[in-house]
Amino acid sequence: MQDILHLVDLTEEATLAYLGFARDFSARLVALGINPADITDEQAYMDDNGGLVVYVDLPDGHGRLEFTVPPSDWAWHNRN
Repeated sequence: MQDILHLVDLTEEATLAYLGFARDFSARLVALGINPADITDEQAYMDDNGGLVVYVDLPDGHGRLEFTVPPSDWAWHNRN
């Protein structure tokens, strides 16, 4: 799966929703003993329904966090 996050733009609403999601999970990760500095940068892929799945893989086998941006809230960068 190829990371496409650097190739897309999010709406302001999607960006704010993602930032809220990340903030809420930060406290939970600390409670699990996961240092936020140990989490890799976000990556993304397009799902079968056209949504953009933004994710991070957590260290030490704690799984993956995913946030899906609806198709109407993201677009490819203008490639001109």
